[in-house]
Amino acid sequence: MLKRFLTVVFIVWSLFLLQDCQIAVKNSIPEGQMYSVKSIAFLKDCAEIKKDLFSQYDYAYLLKTNHLDSLRIRLANDFMSITRETIKQDSVYVPNLQMIELLFAINKGVAAKQNHESTIEKIETNIKEWRWLLKYISIESSGSVILDMVLPKHKNDCEYMSRAMATVLNELGVITFCEYTPLWQDRARSHFWCAATDSLGVWQPFTPPDNNLREDWDSDLKYVGKVYRLESKNNLSILLMR
Repeated sequence: MLKRFLTVVFIVWSLFLLQDCQIAVKNSIPEGQMYSVKSIAFLKDCAEIKKDLFSQYDYAYLLKTNHLDSLRIRLANDFMSITRETIKQDSVYVPNLQMIELLFAINKGVAAKQNHESTIEKIETNIKEWRWLLKYISIESSGSVILDMVLPKHKNDCEYMSRAMATVLNELGVITFCEYTPLWQDRARSHFWCAATDSLGVWQPFTPPDNNLREDWDSDLKYVGKVYRLESKNNLSILLMR
């Protein structure tokens, strides 16, 4: 009798151990997706062009000038020709963190050493620069949420952009939630934004990619009604902000 009991206990313990090992292996696999080799090469070239341009010119000046439009038109045409290719053999798996470092010039180690405001500012500055460079790209989506963040602004509404920013910041170790209100108190529409902690550890809202922590609180977010927080893909919980 005791032997049978011990056998059952051993089997149950083994099943739990196997499940824990599977979870550990799953969690150790970096999140990412497939990209064509040509698209990665294109983005690397663009990153160098962007770096050189913004080291030579002031951003405000670049917004006013048209003499570099030929460059931006050429890059848009190159991008469109790459995205039309569907050859699956010419592709590579790129972890999200690697794509984040390529697009936003920041990695998890850097993010861990600085406050969240600096990390968000770094990402948003790069988004603005990329959007200037890729101004003439006219596709609805690249197929990658992270890459979509740097496409022209009209491609991304507040919900899509907030979810994307939350994904990037969480990958960098900055715990970030996506929040929304189904209806403003003074407007007949909904709104999405992010929430992360500031340098004092206080949760602060912000609407990417144009605002840092709490920057649009007085102008917009304090006027929202009931607030919902998206804690995960399948879990929706209510959070009252006031």
